[in-house]
Amino acid sequence: MNTLTERKSYLIVLIVTVVLIFGTGLRARAVPSAQTVQKELTALKISHPPKLDGVLDDACWQDAPQAINFIDERTGKPAENQSVAMLVYTDKAIYVACHLYDDSPGEILAKETKDGIRLQGEDWVSFSIDPFHTHRFGGRNFFMANSLGTKYAHLTTGIEGQTKWLQSWHVAAQIVDDGWVVEMEIPWQVLDYPDTAEPIQMGINFDRGQQRTGVRSWWANVGRQDFYENDGHWVGVSPSSQPGRIFFNLPALPEAKVEVNLSGNLIGLFTKSAAKTQPKFAELIDMLDGIYVRTYNTTSIDVQKVVNHYKSKLKREKWDVLVKFNDEGETVQVNLLFDAARVRGIFAIVVSGTSEEVTFVNIVGNIDSERIGELLGNLDDFSNLDMDIDLNQSKEESSTEQND
Repeated sequence: MNTLTERKSYLIVLIVTVVLIFGTGLRARAVPSAQTVQKELTALKISHPPKLDGVLDDACWQDAPQAINFIDERTGKPAENQSVAMLVYTDKAIYVACHLYDDSPGEILAKETKDGIRLQGEDWVSFSIDPFHTHRFGGRNFFMANSLGTKYAHLTTGIEGQTKWLQSWHVAAQIVDDGWVVEMEIPWQVLDYPDTAEPIQMGINFDRGQQRTGVRSWWANVGRQDFYENDGHWVGVSPSSQPGRIFFNLPALPEAKVEVNLSGNLIGLFTKSAAKTQPKFAELIDMLDGIYVRTYNTTSIDVQKVVNHYKSKLKREKWDVLVKFNDEGETVQVNLLFDAARVRGIFAIVVSGTSEEVTFVNIVGNIDSERIGELLGNLDDFSNLDMDIDLNQSKEESSTEQND
């Protein structure tokens, strides 16, 4: 089999597999709550990120909007020991700063020294973010730290247990004369967030546990019953585009015939399942951050206009053409976005005259360029995986984590 035929076979396998397996309209979108809350922070994008050292003397913190007036969840009144939290962001990361006042700083308790273990029985602070504005626990990512700088994260993408992601977000903390201070750096790449070119609103909150007094306080008080509809709002945030991601956001496009948004949480399930019986394939899946597909009827759109739009965008952003061919009524173009020896994105355009369909496929990840052919050639293994996942156990674990 010659190289062109092999590449064509890989692409056909990719398109057919993704469309058949995930073509049921699977969507990574949540419906926002209709309820509103009173607390909000205006999003502030900065040019120079702070130095993570537990000292809040950086220029960005002087201008950052402040989350103040923390509420004791038990009494519904202002907490005796108050906290001040701040939030800014860049194209690469979100930065959080918290000053946690304590009238007995010598009694601040910090025990856990190992990252990745849920902090309990000590003083801690947590920042939560709900990018899709769901006002539900299932849509919330939260990032915890203690005064030693030990960190724990719960992510909706399900990747918090992977070492590479655990090491990608950072914390600095220290005890000071009037309490303790924490700074966090959270890369956008660990989050799943909406496809948008416009500023949006996300759900956010800050909460604190004080071991000495047993008080848990919230910026936007959700109460002991966890009424997440009371979470605060982060207003006017423009999330960074993920390297290798091409958004399907042309306003003139109708609803897609097939829409697939396969991101971190589902890919994590496939990786876990594949590791049992197909460890080499699991290695390939682990390089992926997302698979996104849109299929349209050619009769419902101006195909040439839409195709030209994406080709022009790929050219402007310096994607390389891997293969291009026209055969038996099917026109195919596959582009790659390189970052040194890695591939950050794959974008395929397939126009089929026989089925009167046009399909766009975007694969995002951090992929070894030497394994591109192997990856595309083995995507049909998705259909052979035994998805041995105990959903009841997953629900129990989620419930336990929510109530801790």
